[in-house]
Amino acid sequence: MKKRILAAALAAALALSLAACNNNSGEGGSAASSAASASSASSASSASSAASASSSSEEENIPVAADDVALADCVELGEYKGLKLTKYVEDITEEKVDATFKNLAAEVSVEDPEAVVEIGDTVNISYYGTVNGETSDAMNSDSFDLQIGSGRFIPGFEDGLIGLRKGDTKVLELTFPEDYFKEELAGQPVIFTVTIFDILRVPVQDDAWVENYTQGEHKTVDDFKAYIKDFLTRSAEDNSESQLQSDAWGALYEMAVFKQLPGKFVNQGMETFETNVKTTASSEGFDDLDAYLEDIGITKEDYETYKLNYGKEVAKSRTLVQYVWEQEKFSKEDDLYKDILSGMESEYGMKEEELRTLYGDQAVEDYLMTRYIMQFLIDNADVTVEIQ
Repeated sequence: MKKRILAAALAAALALSLAACNNNSGEGGSAASSAASASSASSASSASSAASASSSSEEENIPVAADDVALADCVELGEYKGLKLTKYVEDITEEKVDATFKNLAAEVSVEDPEAVVEIGDTVNISYYGTVNGETSDAMNSDSFDLQIGSGRFIPGFEDGLIGLRKGDTKVLELTFPEDYFKEELAGQPVIFTVTIFDILRVPVQDDAWVENYTQGEHKTVDDFKAYIKDFLTRSAEDNSESQLQSDAWGALYEMAVFKQLPGKFVNQGMETFETNVKTTASSEGFDDLDAYLEDIGITKEDYETYKLNYGKEVAKSRTLVQYVWEQEKFSKEDDLYKDILSGMESEYGMKEEELRTLYGDQAVEDYLMTRYIMQFLIDNADVTVEIQ
């Protein structure tokens, strides 16, 4: 339990830096995202979002065939073995570890009554300002959190609070800058009366802090930083693998030439689309679909077009998956399929039967077969590793 809490805290602290690893996707990654969303249980959430995602003329021009059409008559593929892919791997440096460690410490109120304001502290203050004896709402606050050194206030204001204690009040005689954005105040002398209510400061991150923060899971700074480095390394590897899978699928998707689409796949996509739109409508208080469409400004005609195009997008993804699966003679008894299923059960914390009950047989099979094919493409690709 403690490890899960620590992992969650680290993930929150690193949300922005880890997300940066995903900025290398191009059009292939975009196609992969589209394909993946088409085969998920939570595809289109509303008609308006689908409008921007599935209204291309390409889908409109692909004919819909009979349900039992041969997949070989639906799609043509180039050579998908030997794809040239790049795996982007984040370099987990000591600087990144230190920055993550530092970000975990939240500011706390300073308890020492003799403590004085320092650069980097956050102070809770009230302030009252006057120019030529007159004031305005913009120059007053009963409670404001200000980080000293942030430069949020005019020159001299933050520096003037350094060295004060909780409860101290100080009068600051300052001057607005000549280039101040409010012309009527530019260059004007101003008097601020400021009171310090609280001083907040990041605690010293020593061994005692580590033991308290990790609830005894780690005893020293070095031990905790080693854990952080391992966590970041695993997270970076997961991100790079996800990107590689996305790029592999995108490359397959881009080389596909669709001649027609199986009607049953198109209908399945349209049913998913309508189910999700109706669910969204219901969650917003609409029992009638037509009333919901009118509320969001979509005509019935446009809605049917969006639904058909979305169904075709789903069909394209499903056709690709089924076609490669047949060509390569894959089986659900293969070790790789079983490994992916085991990983899915572990990730979701549910057994296969529970997943199928919750998400539906089709969504689970789409996920497993698509992941299988992405891994197959990677295993047979020419992969270059690039350290970032």
